[in-house]
Amino acid sequence: MWSAQDAKAGIESMRGFLLVLAGLVLGGVFFLILMRLSIEMVGTTTVPNVVGLTPEKARALLKHSHLSCEIIGSGRVLRTQPKAGERVKENRVVKLYCEEQKKMSVPNLVGVQLSMAERILKEYGYDIQKVFFPFKGSDGRVMGMFPEPGSSFSGTVTLLVDKGEPKIFERLSDFRGMNLERTDLKIDVLKVGQGRRVKDQYPKPGVISSWVIFILGR
Repeated sequence: MWSAQDAKAGIESMRGFLLVLAGLVLGGVFFLILMRLSIEMVGTTTVPNVVGLTPEKARALLKHSHLSCEIIGSGRVLRTQPKAGERVKENRVVKLYCEEQKKMSVPNLVGVQLSMAERILKEYGYDIQKVFFPFKGSDGRVMGMFPEPGSSFSGTVTLLVDKGEPKIFERLSDFRGMNLERTDLKIDVLKVGQGRRVKDQYPKPGVISSWVIFILGR
């Protein structure tokens, strides 16, 4: 029969074994994590911060990080794509958007799916603003643009995007002269202009519609 001393020794031995086993498991997990990180880091680099630099200095700094660049405009760098701090593959082309961007002709994207239109405009270096509105037919199409296609422009392009068939209709009240906070509509509302007071509306009061345009003023 085991004595109390033998039992205590057995417990201590088991505790030591469990500690060693736990150490081996944790060490193995840590090793696997390091291996995965090292594999992911091979062939990648971090985009340096070149905002505020001249294109020549930005190009040299990117080259040091094993990256090439495409310069859009002239003057100092305003922003980059990809952004500073992002990890990318080596030899990636970083777009440098500079202070004086050359005005380009806005491409005609009416009828194009939104995802494709966004991709094209980003390639041109435009910022994008999206306004969703219900139209008959398939959703996701670009139904209108501002500025108009063909315009010489640099800046933000606004896309009017089809969000699909309207599902809610209301008989429009007369909102002219009202503050926006009092309109309380469930249908789609497109606001045009500055201010918080409705100067005019389309369609006119009494029409049953799934949308309304408010012309705003003060």
